[in-house]
Amino acid sequence: MGVLAQGPLSPGSWAYDSSFSPFSYDVNKAKALLQQAGVSSVSFTLLIASGSPLNTQEAQFLQSELQPAGITVNIKPEVFATLLNDTAAHNFQAALVGWSGRPDPDGNTYAWFHTGGGLNDMQYSNPQVDALLEDARANSDQTKRAQDYIQAQQQIVNDASYIFINHGVSVQATSKKVQNFLLLPTGIMEFASVYVSS
Repeated sequence: MGVLAQGPLSPGSWAYDSSFSPFSYDVNKAKALLQQAGVSSVSFTLLIASGSPLNTQEAQFLQSELQPAGITVNIKPEVFATLLNDTAAHNFQAALVGWSGRPDPDGNTYAWFHTGGGLNDMQYSNPQVDALLEDARANSDQTKRAQDYIQAQQQIVNDASYIFINHGVSVQATSKKVQNFLLLPTGIMEFASVYVSS
């Protein structure tokens, strides 16, 4: 379950730009871009966490969608800890990783896309994006911050260091006896103040 991603910010974010829709599936355009690069096919290894039928299914879907364009995806399952170590050490061509996200756009962008950011395993670096993310961090005006994030997202997507696939959906199924449970857009469940009434 999820919604199609157009960038790092989900439709639930106050900085989401609904008019930004850069992605489309076009096999002929992909083939033309490969031809323009002087190749007719490419191949790469995609690391995925082993033991997850969902990750396997997602990787196989990507594999089947890219194959008609002449792009071969070799799927390599790894124990999750190994996958994290390999990505942190920049020892990968591509990796299928997820992020639960944070309510504030800073938590979905700065660590991932700022030069030297703690989750920037792809070693992305763009001075314009750095400046926008820094400005958004230092500003208290939400409208100005949203503009910074919208511009940063557009540049991040154009640079294509990270391919955004989908944003997860938070789902809740509880009894009325469960009290104080807050459904968070991050999908993270916090139970510190949750209790069951009689």
